[in-house]
Amino acid sequence: MNKKIISVFICLLFMGMIPVASGMNNHKDKIFDNNRIEDMPSPVIEVELTQDVYSYSITAVIKNVGDADATKVNWSITLDGGFILFGRVTTGRMMVIPLGENATVRSGLVIGFGIVTITITAECAEGSSDTKTWKAFIWLLYIYFI
Repeated sequence: MNKKIISVFICLLFMGMIPVASGMNNHKDKIFDNNRIEDMPSPVIEVELTQDVYSYSITAVIKNVGDADATKVNWSITLDGGFILFGRVTTGRMMVIPLGENATVRSGLVIGFGIVTITITAECAEGSSDTKTWKAFIWLLYIYFI
């Protein structure tokens, strides 16, 4: 009697394990297929400064040169150094920059004087970001890029 119970138990154990192991293996393959990041399209953000001579603000172009739309793009224009009365930091957010398109961003009115470092940063929700820095001399309302 004990041998029959043990043999039935062993048969049930092995029969129960085979479908579970098979199902786990198929599930593992599905996870692997869904996590191939290199095959998924993604945006690539690039920042460029637009140099307007005798401008009262700083203008930049944020480009999406990747192969997908960039969403929730946060950007900032920051001036470090010098004596800045207005326009030290300007931030904003764009909901989407379509594939292959660009968007122009502009700081507020900049008033001050001295040599400053201008930092322009853009980052999208998909993780792509770019930061560029430039030197400039500010004299009251005029910005001269060095």
